[in-house]
Amino acid sequence: MDTYLKALDEKPAHTTIRPVLADEERQMQEALQVSLEEHQARERAEKARAEFEAAKAASRQPSPPVSPRATRQRDDEERMRERLQLYGMTEKKIRGDGNCQFRAVADQVSGSEENHAEFRKLCVDWLRKNESYKIDASTKLCDFLETDQFPTWTDYCDYMARDASWGDHLTLIALGELLQTRIWILSNVKSDQKLSPVTIIEPREVEENRCIYLAHWHERHYSSLYPQNRPANNQNRL
Repeated sequence: MDTYLKALDEKPAHTTIRPVLADEERQMQEALQVSLEEHQARERAEKARAEFEAAKAASRQPSPPVSPRATRQRDDEERMRERLQLYGMTEKKIRGDGNCQFRAVADQVSGSEENHAEFRKLCVDWLRKNESYKIDASTKLCDFLETDQFPTWTDYCDYMARDASWGDHLTLIALGELLQTRIWILSNVKSDQKLSPVTIIEPREVEENRCIYLAHWHERHYSSLYPQNRPANNQNRL
C-alpha cells in the first residue's frame, strides 16, 4: 500500500495527453483509409466479376433468328455491290417514293432527279400516241400490256400519268425512244452465270454515244449509275 501511494505521489501534477490523442487519431484515420480502400477494391472486383459473368452468360444465348426476307435483302445488296465493281459503276442513290425510275432517268439526263415529273409527262404523252408502236416485225408495244390489270391502253396510260406510279419496261422503252438514247440497266436479280445481269434497251434511233445507266433493284427500286471514270452529273445531256 505504501508503495502504491508512493507511486501516486511520484506522478506529475499535470499530465499532457493531447500529443498522445493526436497520434491515436492519426493512426485511426490511417486505419480507416486502408479499410475504405480495401472495401472499394473488393467492390470493384465484385463488379468486374459480375460483368464478366453477365457477358459470359450473354455469349451463350442463341443469336436472334434472321428472317428470310432480311437474308434475301442482304444477299441482293451484296450481289449488286459485286456487279457494280465488276462493271466499274458507281451508284447514286435516288429517292424511293414511287417515282424512282423517272427520278433516275431525270438525274442521268438533266443532272437533277427533281425534274422527274417532267420526264413522266413526256413518257406518258409518247405512250398515248404509240399504242401500236412496233418493237419488231411481229410485236407491238401494246402486246406487253397486262390486261388483267389494265383493260385498255388508255387505262394504263392514265395510271402511269399519276404521281408515284411505278415505271415499268414499257416506260423504259418509251423513254429510250423519245430521248433517242440507249438505256443500260444493271439488275441485282440472281441469275445463271450464262445470263448477263445487264439489259440494254436499244431504240430505233440513237444519238451518238448517248446512254443512260440505271441500276434495277428487282421489284423494289431504280437508281442512277455512273461509270467510275466519269463523275456524277457529267453525262451527255439532251
